Amino acid sequence: MNYKLVQQKIINYIELSYHCHLTSTGGDIVWEEGPEGRMLQLEEEILSDFGLPYIARYYGNILQLEGFSIDNKEVRAAQLIKRLTTEAEKFLLTPAETNINLLAIAKQESHISEDVLPLLGLTGTLYQQFVYYDFYLRDICTVREALAALQMAEELNAVPETSIPSGYKDFMLTNKLQQLQQAGLPYIMAYEAFTKYSIIYHPWDKGEYENIATDAALLPGLHHISNFVIIDFYANFTEDWYVIKLLIENDENGLSYIDLLCLPDELNTIIKHARYYTYALATLQVLQEEQRLYNSGERKENTMSQPPMGKNIEVNNLIIEIESIDNRRPYVYIINRLVPVPDKKEPAFK
Repeated sequence: MNYKLVQQKIINYIELSYHCHLTSTGGDIVWEEGPEGRMLQLEEEILSDFGLPYIARYYGNILQLEGFSIDNKEVRAAQLIKRLTTEAEKFLLTPAETNINLLAIAKQESHISEDVLPLLGLTGTLYQQFVYYDFYLRDICTVREALAALQMAEELNAVPETSIPSGYKDFMLTNKLQQLQQAGLPYIMAYEAFTKYSIIYHPWDKGEYENIATDAALLPGLHHISNFVIIDFYANFTEDWYVIKLLIENDENGLSYIDLLCLPDELNTIIKHARYYTYALATLQVLQEEQRLYNSGERKENTMSQPPMGKNIEVNNLIIEIESIDNRRPYVYIINRLVPVPDKKEPAFK
């Protein structure tokens, strides 16, 4: 390892990361482009120099924490080299798990794809994330079937003719779907439908639900829900509970609002049964990260409201038995029981 070259890379990273933190507006960021894209590229380069995989919640965080200041860059770069050298030595001495075991542990502990796929030697494309979240973590395929699909995707993606599209537009403009079907890539039809889903917006996605929804007056005797759309999240980090605002169908063939109180484990289950787990998970990760920041003292406010990232979240793979808790507020419910149903990829509402 060229010490001076790595030290300069880390100094460049600190400066770039500081700039990104300073100029961030809190909105959606296209991480693959501009300064943010270069920052992620430098992260991977630096970790690679030490023989470390890019793992978002661990090695990546070691670097990201350096971006909140540009003071004493040279000293901090030298300290970081020592830290990463120690981490690399520990990593090399850790007994290697088989890929099957790694995936099995990842499922048991609900690891995010960024913490798992690099350890399998995978680049973590959107297709691979989709297989990991929507097929493997949801028990639609076995660990061996998931690994075979992930590894096959890595091989196909290395060849331009069989590279896997990252958006529906590429499917529309090419014959990639037929090529990948002929190559035998599993779940490619489901993946193509997923990419199409991400660009199709319904009235309840566009904020138009204010014009089509009513209050809970049209929901007498509501005891269970099975088709609904999540349009907002409210988190209380002190008491460790959430309120999710839902749109559900009422007796007049219209839509109504209800508020559903849930614990973290209940929210995890609901999100896992969304129409597409890969898509819904982003919002849950934001809430979990803000909870972590609150627990560590980096966030002072103990509550927050967070609309879904991108589209609203459709759920129709779960029956929730509910109970009204306040006659003065008939739209507020708690959960009595969660009952999974066979996986569906249909819209929550017609």
